[in-house]
Amino acid sequence: MKRHLAQMPCQRTLFWDYFFEYAGDIVLCDLATMRGTFRAEQRVMVPRIELSDHAGETFMPNYIIRTVKDAHDVVFRFPERLPLCMEFSGVCPAHHVTRHPVFPTPKRELPFGLEDKPRERDREGVRMGACTWLGELIIDVDLDDTSYNRRNLCSCVGMKTCCDTCWALFMSPAMQVLEFLLRDVFEFKAYFFVFSGRRGFHCWIIDKQVVMWTITQRKAFIEKVSRLYEDDTPIADAVYQMLEPIFDGFAPLQKRNANIEKRIAVFKELYPKFDCVVTSDTTHNHKLPLMIHPATGNVCVTIPNVSEFVPSRERYKQGDISEATMLRWLEPIVQALDVAYGEKEQEESDEEEESEKTRDARIRRECWEIPEL
Repeated sequence: MKRHLAQMPCQRTLFWDYFFEYAGDIVLCDLATMRGTFRAEQRVMVPRIELSDHAGETFMPNYIIRTVKDAHDVVFRFPERLPLCMEFSGVCPAHHVTRHPVFPTPKRELPFGLEDKPRERDREGVRMGACTWLGELIIDVDLDDTSYNRRNLCSCVGMKTCCDTCWALFMSPAMQVLEFLLRDVFEFKAYFFVFSGRRGFHCWIIDKQVVMWTITQRKAFIEKVSRLYEDDTPIADAVYQMLEPIFDGFAPLQKRNANIEKRIAVFKELYPKFDCVVTSDTTHNHKLPLMIHPATGNVCVTIPNVSEFVPSRERYKQGDISEATMLRWLEPIVQALDVAYGEKEQEESDEEEESEKTRDARIRRECWEIPEL
């Protein structure tokens, strides 16, 4: 589907050409439908297009995208207003739903008494003529001045941006804590991180069980994770040990929390501040990975290593795209899809043989004496 670059020689055209050649099928087909778990008509994608005769951008709900061809047609239909990005939600008209995916997987015990079991259809039911298909679990953390206090810490306070100091102090520890909780506490295997393009990150969790969680399950999960540090448990102690060295290594944080107990100050300043609405509200539009941020023009790149990511080195514009960068950004997405929706034989083999890492995680959870919700 690659177009001849001479037809429309602009940076955004170049970006979309590379996107459709290397990432279109993976992002718009495999990821959007969880490799066939959902039908294409059960996922609604809409482009966010910058109009030449208006300030800013607008959604184009009349252009519903369900296939790679649909996306290609929408992108190049009007050369003067190429899309900034494409977003989708789990809401579709009820009359399109004729088949409900069922995962024949056993119920799994989750920490804190959270439910994790397969279901045949949305327990919240059909409301207002739409069926809420739930899909991926998105965790959003944004470095805004409401959630994080950056006063007297850096020069970007009050601005809708993020410097490397802020990222190393707030966002990098937040990703490391979240990865620890997902991997070692909840034992999720299929997830990846995406740079938001401005000052935060999104975590996509696509485990088979998680994509079928109801709104109630998602809300209970994110609310528990958001206040996990309030419980006096070994899990909270482990998180505190991860954050304490960062707090000790930054004198301004210690100075402004001199009259507060250190443990309380560490969690208050550095524990991730999650946007619970994004996770629990399945009607919320999610920006697809590798899209262009509408405000900054940065590509929303994936984050292969949460501890080594530096925004200033990864702020790619539309004209910076190449075959190598696109393939590098696709690796975390493909790996997560392979883990969750790989070949059946491999999945059965993984279920039969418990790895040493899984055994260690199970033993660690038993030793933690995880409380009920």
